[in-house]
Amino acid sequence: MEQAHWAPDRIEMLANLYVVLTDHTYCSSDSEVEKKTWVRYQAEQQIQWHLAIPSPKGTWDIGILSKVLMASTHTQVRDELCDKSEKVLVLYYIRYITDLAGMHRFAFQH
Repeated sequence: MEQAHWAPDRIEMLANLYVVLTDHTYCSSDSEVEKKTWVRYQAEQQIQWHLAIPSPKGTWDIGILSKVLMASTHTQVRDELCDKSEKVLVLYYIRYITDLAGMHRFAFQH
């Protein structure tokens, strides 16, 4: 970062992000939703932060965790995992019904 001529305050902000995230309860959680939330929050914040550097407003202090954004990310991840689970259940149900129908056809044919 120093070789890329980062400003000292930006280096400190980014370092603080990792300190804050490492201390967050989601970091050591056994919950799939919380772990994925933790990873997505960190990735999205870093991307947005880097994109904001050249903007006229500049960046925010990424080292301060946004509880609102973490909660929003948690909701998105939870909903995506629920949608995925529901789709898997529907596919299993369709397969079950298809197999059941096939067994009935076989039973009536013999």
